Amino acid sequence: MFSNLHLYRITEPWSLAPAELAKRLEKRAFTPCAGSVTKTQGWVEPRVGGGLVLEVQKQILLTLCFEEKKMGFGEQWNRKPT
Repeated sequence: MFSNLHLYRITEPWSLAPAELAKRLEKRAFTPCAGSVTKTQGWVEPRVGGGLVLEVQKQILLTLCFEEKKMGFGEQWNRKPT
């Protein structure tokens, strides 16, 4: 099930092979928030074990993942707990 779905139709001829597209997307693969990073985004596999690009009947499915850390009250207002 999709929580947020955007569909695009490309009318110009598409010359990029799915394997090449996957290779390019790997440069921006998703990594979870770590340390002081509060927001991150990146590409993830649409199907587990299927790679970053899923092609079915000339249709390409890509999945972009977003993560945002929830901050506590003290962190949000830059205050230490008392």
